[in-house]
Amino acid sequence: YDDSEKPKTQYEDHVSISESYYRYEPISGYPLESSYYKIEDDGIIPYIVSQEGQFMGYNTGQHVTKLIENATEVLPKYGDLFAAFDFKYCYGDGLFDYSSTSQKLLNKEVFVDGNLMLSFGMISTSKNDDLKTTVHYKYYHCPTSTTRMRAHVKHESLKDIQVISEASTDGVFASLQSGGVKSNSIEDLNIGSILPYMHFINEYDEIFSYDLDTDPDYIPNNPDIRIVSYEDDVDLGNQPWISFNEGENGLSHAVLFHSNQILVSGENENDGLQLNAFQMDYPHLPGLENNIATIQIGRNSYESSSGHDLEIPTNLIVEFDAEFFTSRAEGVNSIKTEAEIFNAIIGETTSSNNEYDSDEEDTEKYTLTVNIHQSPSFPLGSSLSAASGINLSFITAELYENDVYLSSESAVRIPMNPLNQEATTIIEKISAMIGIIDYRNISLQKRVVFNNVKPGIYTIKLFMENAAFSSNRQYIGFTEVEVLEDKKISLSGSAQRSVTLSIIDQNGEYVNDAFVEIQKGSSIVSRGFSDEHGSIILTAPSDSEPYELVISLNGEECFKETFQLKSLQRRGYTAEISIERYNIDIDVKDTWGLPTGIDLTPILLNQQEESLGYAESISSSSYRFLPLSPAKYYVVLQYKSVTYREEIDLQKDTSLSITFPAIYSVDILVLDNHGLKCSDITLTIVRDGKEKSYRDESGTCHLEVPPGRYTTQVYQNDVLIGKRNMMVSSDSIQEFVTNKEPIYPILIYIAIIIIAGILSYFFYKKKPFNKILRIFPILLLLASLISPWWSIQGSIDSVNTITNLFLIPSKLITVTSSSAFITGDQGYLPDLFITMIQSIIGLIAISVFLMIIPYFIQDKKGKVTIIVQLFTTLSLLGCIGIFIFGMSTLSEISVGTLFGDGVLDFSIVGQSKYEKIPCSWGPSIGFYLSTTALVLHVLILAKDFNKDSWRKIWNKIKR
Repeated sequence: YDDSEKPKTQYEDHVSISESYYRYEPISGYPLESSYYKIEDDGIIPYIVSQEGQFMGYNTGQHVTKLIENATEVLPKYGDLFAAFDFKYCYGDGLFDYSSTSQKLLNKEVFVDGNLMLSFGMISTSKNDDLKTTVHYKYYHCPTSTTRMRAHVKHESLKDIQVISEASTDGVFASLQSGGVKSNSIEDLNIGSILPYMHFINEYDEIFSYDLDTDPDYIPNNPDIRIVSYEDDVDLGNQPWISFNEGENGLSHAVLFHSNQILVSGENENDGLQLNAFQMDYPHLPGLENNIATIQIGRNSYESSSGHDLEIPTNLIVEFDAEFFTSRAEGVNSIKTEAEIFNAIIGETTSSNNEYDSDEEDTEKYTLTVNIHQSPSFPLGSSLSAASGINLSFITAELYENDVYLSSESAVRIPMNPLNQEATTIIEKISAMIGIIDYRNISLQKRVVFNNVKPGIYTIKLFMENAAFSSNRQYIGFTEVEVLEDKKISLSGSAQRSVTLSIIDQNGEYVNDAFVEIQKGSSIVSRGFSDEHGSIILTAPSDSEPYELVISLNGEECFKETFQLKSLQRRGYTAEISIERYNIDIDVKDTWGLPTGIDLTPILLNQQEESLGYAESISSSSYRFLPLSPAKYYVVLQYKSVTYREEIDLQKDTSLSITFPAIYSVDILVLDNHGLKCSDITLTIVRDGKEKSYRDESGTCHLEVPPGRYTTQVYQNDVLIGKRNMMVSSDSIQEFVTNKEPIYPILIYIAIIIIAGILSYFFYKKKPFNKILRIFPILLLLASLISPWWSIQGSIDSVNTITNLFLIPSKLITVTSSSAFITGDQGYLPDLFITMIQSIIGLIAISVFLMIIPYFIQDKKGKVTIIVQLFTTLSLLGCIGIFIFGMSTLSEISVGTLFGDGVLDFSIVGQSKYEKIPCSWGPSIGFYLSTTALVLHVLILAKDFNKDSWRKIWNKIKR
């Protein structure tokens, strides 16, 4: 210390946190709004953390949104994807019938706004006040494109809760959602995309993957396309993570957990983490799609033996550490590395309580002193080597726990203090040189002191550095010690001896990558892998007590013997060891006798149910496990809830032929281009050259097929009316829209023409020309009911598309076709728009009824006829006005305008791709038929009454 105060060092402030708010409502009634914490790192915004808000009707509290790379402002279009740490469950069948701690914020606080680290927290509850979540977030400055947000999460249930039956959202603790909105008319609404792969750590601690549809289908009656349901009973492994990514390389996002054992309390609750996942395209309109893929991690609520647990007890508490991680270039491989780092350092994470944070009690720590004997080296060898650059011998001791290196110290008799580098005067420098020796701890014996050692069992290894006549350090001592208090031990050095092994198999071939360990007691003295020539050289200190030599192949022990390395054994230990090893070859087919259409790599388990890894893929259906030692193993193939398991007693090379039994039920609803069922159809499905046909009279084909991607074709009377790809990965209901034109509109048009002709002839004979004219508005209105009222048409190259909005049935149908496909889908129509269509149908029906009334009443003065015709006019005007208003509103959020032209993105159902097609759109024949009917009706009304008649009517109305 000096007498005067020194200025504070001004370090660069890399990170900052601030509170902000945005609201954006591109679609009326569906705002995008949020109060949030904004994280900035050197001017870039990597994350925002929502306190409260909504997105397309869903609440967003406790949601961490990852923004696109180099984002400098917060806009919806800059959102990439989000991780959510809210606690939620479903209590009803509706999309918004859920209770979640994303709904109400109770408290928030910033704990640290530092130069390199930010720390903040939030407490939130559900709208039903039955759930509570406390999250402590931490963000650390990172100058690369790889980013991390850490979270310590505590979820609590405050009441006994009953989850709706069959709900997969039955107590979700965290989720990861990718995807977003694709809009042609609203540029700022284009948000994110679905990545093609989903990976996670399964219950065997192996990485498992699913392919995702980057453009999922829209299914009106059930938009939730379930990838993994609760019935699949997919549990996560010991150090779990979930991810959306682009594969082995490229972009990857993940949520990592420190453990799958997170249950603090909860009556009759199973510990563990269970996964469910789904995709959805909702809402879906021409020019507007909201494609999402979501992974949810929640309660271990389902077991095949006990069923689905739908009761969340009032005392349920779970607590866990998590990390939201993004790598821009290294794909799923970066997640494996990050998981190792995260779990290695998670012990340093502070716990969280109701006040967000609490100081952990310090674990008792001790001093371990090791006195070294019989290990001569150069006096002050380590210090003089460092100072002079000459390689002088000295002794080092290394401390290990569970064979993990912890620290290293040099063994000395005269310990040194750090040299005072700030000495300037001669006296100060002399004083510094005298003070460099730690006089209080001078010892006659060489000594190593390890400070801050936690209770446990440790291994100490002793090495001679820069030994004479050797270019490598010499391994001269080894001991095992249990530390429960401050402890002093003695360790004697001895000569290093080598262990030279040559490992071959029963065929005399070299064994590569055999894992060799030299053990003593419970500790590992030395270890390594054999090279391509089956050779390995290990070192160990000579000892009068024997060592154990253990050799393992792929995690399974295949050789074990004791041997000695005595001081007099100058040549060490040399041996050629022969072990047995055998291959397991597996051929996997599905129930069609084809290579499985899904990722289905076999896993090998030992007798302790520990995974020995995946098989190596040889071809589309052939796999091989690397040579294994003789033992009993389990070959496991698993896809969702279907598991094939076979025990093998491996005593020779073994080949297995496996038929994987997964079969899924698929109901395909074949629809015409009006959205009605097609009858008398033949459906053909093809995969890998194998074809099956199904015939159905009702328009619904029931299939039971193995999972995979199929090409489907629909025929009616031997005419191809539909062709598309279809992915089967679970029980499902799928719609297949074809280009088949239904017969009923043609029949109705013909009937209307015939009726018009007959009535015209009838009235012509009686010479009432006015009655002939009144027939046509009625017939035009009837024809408009079955005609499209609005349409989109477009084409590019060989691709043609047409979208029609019908009143009866009330559906928006798109059909897109080319030489490669004929497919289509239904568009999403909001409930309010359906009500509007029903109102139009009702007004048309009223108008027709009012037009018919004059034919059946005697109205000599014409008063009733006048009133009826006026109401008819108002009804038709209301019908057209409602349509223009409603369709303009719907067009605004889809294609932009009621009338127009431009390039639209069309999703090609079953092809997982978009086509940019120049299109034009506007009202169609049904609208023009009704408008023509209105004009004719007004002309008839004007013709029937002269000017004096209208004046009399007006005066009567005024009176």
